[in-house]
Amino acid sequence: MFTIRNPRRLLSLLILSALAFAQTSSPIPPDVQAAMTELRKERFRAHMAFLADDLLEGRGTGTRGHELAARYTAAQFENLGLSPCGSDGTYYQRVPLLEMSVDAKKSEERRFFRGRSCHIRRLWSEPAGSWLR
Repeated sequence: MFTIRNPRRLLSLLILSALAFAQTSSPIPPDVQAAMTELRKERFRAHMAFLADDLLEGRGTGTRGHELAARYTAAQFENLGLSPCGSDGTYYQRVPLLEMSVDAKKSEERRFFRGRSCHIRRLWSEPAGSWLR
């Protein structure tokens, strides 16, 4: 039967063995380190300022602002020397869009409580969410 005579010695042995078998993280490759030194927050701030500007009209899917943001991003990718891998050798991926809208006069709100649907009468005349615009 194994007995512990000196708990401190056992603890020291466990810590030393853990350190001996600990994996060290691999060093960052030199080319990655060089690229990381080129990163500047001011450049990112400039890109974000443009993309968040009201000029892009909110960048809603399928809108003019969305197209402007996509073209700006593609130009930046090209400037960085990235290879296009989108549709037809471009930086874009074409996807079909479906537009949906709500007829406020025919809509209603339903809430569920304990698995049962409860009808709620609309208390306003404008479409839901219009106060957010």
